[in-house]
Amino acid sequence: MTRRVDPDLRPLVRAAEAHGWTVQHGRRHPRLVPPPGWTDRCGEPVRPLVIPCTGSDRRGPLNAASALRRAGVPVPHRGR
Repeated sequence: MTRRVDPDLRPLVRAAEAHGWTVQHGRRHPRLVPPPGWTDRCGEPVRPLVIPCTGSDRRGPLNAASALRRAGVPVPHRGR
């Protein structure tokens, strides 16, 4: 799971894996693949989500968390 995944994203990946998502490591970026038949709130099928493998962009983890929430995975907010 944690191979080539940014430490800031590991809690998000664990939350997705707890709901049946899997991590696929490609040539560049890892991606989260939903389980078969997974749909969002509107009933549309969810596509795989490409996540950043480095923390070079401070918006990367926030964007990944938002995309997972839109896909129906209960990801906790990072409170300030």
